[in-house]
Amino acid sequence: MSTQSTKPNFKIGELLVKEGYLTMDALNKVLDMQRQQKNSLSQEYKPFGQICIDLNLISREELQRFLKRYEKRIYIGELLMNMGLITPKHVEFALTQQAKDGQKFGQILVTNNIITESQLTDALSMQLDVPRIIPSLELIDKTLLQGLPEEFLTEHQFLPVFKDGRTITVVMGDPDNKGLIRSLEQTFNANISAAIASPTDILRTIREHFHGHAPADPAAAASGAPATAPTAPSKIQVGDTNLNENQQTQQDNSVVSFLLTNALKDRATDIHVEPQEKHIRIRYRIDGVLHHKTDLPAKLASNLISRLKQLCGLNPENTHTSQEGSTSGNVMGKDIKLEISTYPSLWGEKMVVHLKEKDSATQSLLLNLDRIGFSPLYLQRYQGLLTQPGGITIMTGPANTGKSMTLYASVNYLNQQNRSIITVEDPIECVVPGTVQGSFAKNSTFSYAQMLAAAMRQDPDILMVSEIRDGDTMQAIVEAALTGCKVMTTFRSFDATGAMLRLMELGLQNYLVSSSNLTVISQRLVRRLCDNCKAPAKANPNILKQLGLVGVDPNSYDLYRPVGCPECNGRGFEGQTAIHEVLVINEAIREALQARKPAATIRGIARTEAKLVSMAEDGLYKAIEGITSLEEVQRVAFVNEYDSQTPWEAEEIYSICTGMEPEFL
Repeated sequence: MSTQSTKPNFKIGELLVKEGYLTMDALNKVLDMQRQQKNSLSQEYKPFGQICIDLNLISREELQRFLKRYEKRIYIGELLMNMGLITPKHVEFALTQQAKDGQKFGQILVTNNIITESQLTDALSMQLDVPRIIPSLELIDKTLLQGLPEEFLTEHQFLPVFKDGRTITVVMGDPDNKGLIRSLEQTFNANISAAIASPTDILRTIREHFHGHAPADPAAAASGAPATAPTAPSKIQVGDTNLNENQQTQQDNSVVSFLLTNALKDRATDIHVEPQEKHIRIRYRIDGVLHHKTDLPAKLASNLISRLKQLCGLNPENTHTSQEGSTSGNVMGKDIKLEISTYPSLWGEKMVVHLKEKDSATQSLLLNLDRIGFSPLYLQRYQGLLTQPGGITIMTGPANTGKSMTLYASVNYLNQQNRSIITVEDPIECVVPGTVQGSFAKNSTFSYAQMLAAAMRQDPDILMVSEIRDGDTMQAIVEAALTGCKVMTTFRSFDATGAMLRLMELGLQNYLVSSSNLTVISQRLVRRLCDNCKAPAKANPNILKQLGLVGVDPNSYDLYRPVGCPECNGRGFEGQTAIHEVLVINEAIREALQARKPAATIRGIARTEAKLVSMAEDGLYKAIEGITSLEEVQRVAFVNEYDSQTPWEAEEIYSICTGMEPEFL
């Protein structure tokens, strides 16, 4: 491994300019992107060289030759600081310890609980430019382990995992161990492609291979505790195919099985299969955020994607156009629906697998309006609006912000024996017993607006429309509301006040605005802090400023930060909740809309006249309650700069959101 120094002795950007790889304009562009990374909590860290590759300023091979010629590599301490995992004080501490006992820099940080072993492995993967592969027996080619003694594997902390022709991919605790690589090339009489995994994961898998399932507790494995007896793999059915039985495509089936079972274990909603230049990157979307799961050798990409296409009834030979498909399955005893889509890219097809559990018990919990995440203020305000006759309620926000589930929970709240509820949906995402749900057929000559008109002829008290798509849909919805029917729908927009202006551009006429009872709800999803490990923290003044909370004293309340524990798989978060804005269109706002006032003016009127509590303020309340962190709110909340002109103090915000201020209800 490279040694650590207190001062880097070169600047890679300057050298690349000197060598003619970059222009000064290109260098400044890369430096700007690096600064944006450091200022953004939601952006994944990428080193300087990787940004250059992503911008096609230099190829990976050119960068590697360049670094090799200069015998340079980013120091692991500098990399960990850039990733936001350690501070300069941690670097100084580790260097002092390293000088005393010669222990590796990264291992000192792990031993002293400054970073986790997983975080160190991620950083080393980035530093050494090698893939990170999970050494799971479900995933690897176990025939490569035949004839290899357990002691040899354990001593050198490595596992051969895949073979492609004369190249064997070997997962190592130290991929920089050139001596071990030369030895393995002689042992296997093959080329060795190095990958990395944490030593703990490698040793656990070695023990599992030779002695059955390893103990769940790594400390038990290290102490020599007896392993638990292996259990039979659960049946994995996708479409008509049992992935445990089809031997002709067993390697591909094993990879698919691994991805699906681990996605469910991790509570992932999406699996991203992303071909890179040298490997496949597998990422899971968990609680709305992408997490790197594992890498796989590049040669597996076409077989893996072809297998998934076959299972979903798509054409494996078509690799040049996007495809979409779906199927049902049973994984770990759970009924699931798989929706896949492909996209042709530079290094091959990218695929996203969306997983949806068909669990009626889970759905019934989500259909409870109390569980959506409304603050006490907004829950009381919204329930009061729902009980009023007629009107239009519009849920706004970008895609994947929980609008549909809020809509379903609202329908379920109104679902009573003496009411007729009809829906127009594309597609039906959740079943609400006691309602009449209509699914729009895309291949029908019947338009979406025509289906909506047909639903109105069924004498509904409440009409739910899954989405406002165009002016015809908007017109039909408003006309339905003018007949006295309560209409609920969704619309993609950044905030509540901006949604109204966009709807008027779709043809929402002035007289309809003035005649209709309109409520617009804007929503985002934030991750919930793990109750088992969250820790107190002070508010970051810079984040408060970015959220427009300029009247909030950072010391007003103790907030909470994520820590990470076994209960949440080290992420510090578990599950999601919502933050909201609920805007009721009153007379003052109607006049401003009809006069085509600017969005900032309408926003100001909404704050002063309609008592609009901003999404950031709703998020601050939930951060004070320990539900989420302020950084999470900053990651997702839409912030209108006008809000800072009407600031409230933290105590006011908390009092308002708890419903203790009657004038806001």
